[in-house]
Amino acid sequence: FAEAADAWAQVRTLMPAHPGAAENVTEMRAKAKSAEAAPFVAQGRKAREEYVALSKDAQDRRAEAERLDQEIPHYEGGEKKLPLWRAQSAADQAGDDAVLRQADIVVAFLSALGVDPGNRDAKAELASLYYGEYEEAEKRGDARQRRAKEKMVRLFGEETYGPRLAREGTLELDTNPSGAEVELL
Repeated sequence: FAEAADAWAQVRTLMPAHPGAAENVTEMRAKAKSAEAAPFVAQGRKAREEYVALSKDAQDRRAEAERLDQEIPHYEGGEKKLPLWRAQSAADQAGDDAVLRQADIVVAFLSALGVDPGNRDAKAELASLYYGEYEEAEKRGDARQRRAKEKMVRLFGEETYGPRLAREGTLELDTNPSGAEVELL
């Protein structure tokens, strides 16, 4: 009997005439959306772990191919270059695998947001992913990609990453002799 009474008490809170019905329904919907998005978030996190491993593998394979390219003279015939070609092919395949896994990350987290547009975990993961790409583009000096990734970081993680993206700063120069004019470009 106690279980039936508890169940009825919960059902009553969902009836429109109940004072807390609107909050209860909203809370239940939010929980349901979050629960529906959870598998996508888990998929995205797993894909990200795999992407990191695949990226490292691709980087190692590219380094090996570059080493072989330096060691094997360019005038050598096909038989001597076969290890180089295999290494280059393996590096290309590993790079392709990493790119596809990266797409899986984005698809999973965007799927979570499709189900639960306010899902904080999915937004945080996407912001983190794009911020890493932003930093890589900055290291390479690729201003176009840096600006593109900055937009994505701001879309998903303005609160967390916004201050890091602000390109503000001060510069103090001590010149010898003092009073020299400096032009900053």
